[in-house]
Amino acid sequence: MSASAFPVDSVPALPHGSDPFRHGDPLWLPAGAEAAAAAASLVILAALVSFFLRRREPGFPILAALLSLFLLSDATAHLARLWMLWRPDHGATGPVATGLAAVIGLASAVLLRPVLAKTLARPSPADLAREIEVRRAAEARARESEARLASLFEHMADAVFVVGQRPDGRFAYESVNPAFERLFGVGRDRLLGQGPRAFLDDEAVVALIERRYAEALAGHAPVAYEACGFTRAGYRHWHTVLAPIRDPEGQVVRLLGSVRDVTETRRLQADLQEAARLATVGSMCAGVAHEMSQPVNVIALWAGNARAALAAGRAEPERLARAFEVVLDQSRRIGALLERMRELTREEPAGPGARPAAPPRGEGGARPGAPAAEAEPGGPFDAAEAVAAVAAVASRQYAIEGTVELTLDRPPGTIPVQGRRAKLEQALLQLIANAHDAVLERRSREPGAPARIVVALRADHAGGVVAIAVRDTGGGVPEAVRGRIFDPFFTTKEPGRGTGLGLAIVQGVARSMGGRLETWNEAAGTAEAGAVFCLTLPLAAAAPVRPGPVRVGTAAA
Repeated sequence: MSASAFPVDSVPALPHGSDPFRHGDPLWLPAGAEAAAAAASLVILAALVSFFLRRREPGFPILAALLSLFLLSDATAHLARLWMLWRPDHGATGPVATGLAAVIGLASAVLLRPVLAKTLARPSPADLAREIEVRRAAEARARESEARLASLFEHMADAVFVVGQRPDGRFAYESVNPAFERLFGVGRDRLLGQGPRAFLDDEAVVALIERRYAEALAGHAPVAYEACGFTRAGYRHWHTVLAPIRDPEGQVVRLLGSVRDVTETRRLQADLQEAARLATVGSMCAGVAHEMSQPVNVIALWAGNARAALAAGRAEPERLARAFEVVLDQSRRIGALLERMRELTREEPAGPGARPAAPPRGEGGARPGAPAAEAEPGGPFDAAEAVAAVAAVASRQYAIEGTVELTLDRPPGTIPVQGRRAKLEQALLQLIANAHDAVLERRSREPGAPARIVVALRADHAGGVVAIAVRDTGGGVPEAVRGRIFDPFFTTKEPGRGTGLGLAIVQGVARSMGGRLETWNEAAGTAEAGAVFCLTLPLAAAAPVRPGPVRVGTAAA
């Protein structure tokens, strides 16, 4: 019941002290209405106060104060009008009570709106119940995910551990899985809270592991390493990967490690390496025996004949001189073979060398018994000049023989490389000699086949490498032997024409200069079919050669 339900001006004035309810006076109805409205406001006020006292939630006290003030002012207004039915006071009581109730009601309405909006924005009990259900479901899923992760952690084949660093700088394992226990033969009750010394006695290995742990913590990046030693479960060789674990602030607080037992793998690799070494030694011994048997037999034959002639008194000076010449020649052949064998394992410093002394003649590009090049200090030199010098010598020799046409395809300018010039020239002479033999061998089978050799030189300054390619028209390397042509003592030539050490020596020269030697076939099935041997070297003051072939285009002869 509002304060304007019964305007004061509409209530008839009564004599002072008269009873408005006597003689059937009609004022009993407004009086009852005012009293009922005041009582209702007070009852609602009491109920709201009781409700808000029990629900002490954010925003409720302000809302309770505003509603209580409004109901109290409304009840006061109704009581004032009820009083005016007995004691009319139109000058003060009515306007004051009514005006005060209006002002309080208006202020409450203005202040109640934002407070009520904030209060209504809060979740209702139904919303809270739904939120609780959602949270319970999320917690259930989280527990299920944790259970799956725990099961995965426990049943992984690789050993997994979590390690942290104590304030004193020592490392301690916080968690390990059963695979970790089986790998190192120590139960987790002895591992947890302890460091690598719990399962290792070798201080050097312990220091290595702790150094890797510290590196992973300080570097904030994964670290991988291998270690081996005697553990409680015996000798083990293992590979470990460490991954940093960060806290909410981004600081690395512990490490997650994965350990894989590679003991059997390393044993198998060692067995394979030993088998390969024995096979190589056997092949080398067989090759050496085969190559040396012929000159040794020749020496024995001529020496025996000379001795028999001396014993019979039929020794002729010319015949003895011929025998000594054959013995010396075969001895030089054996010496050259031994020198080439030493080249396979010799790591010589790089440096400039002398110009080529002779054109290539067969395997190795040198005559039997020729003196070896003098050792020279390492340093940078112009690869383009060295290649041009070798090509000029070989092309003049082949032009005189009238066998093969050799051309050079090179860019202008210098191409500096680090190494020994004499060794590069020796390697290039060997490649040209092999190409020459391949072309002549094909011409013997196919008289109309082209006889050309192209030496191409390309520099990749962006990649920091230079490629020297020797391309021939000899038909190419058979696919069946491409994987073995760089092996020592392996040759496709007829017996007595090659030792099988030429390409192995070239490969050794390439490695000693920080490069590599590769081969492939081009123009297969055509008249121009042939092999390409590419020698790739790093440019001077450049980064090491990256893996992968550098294909060099060759110019037509």
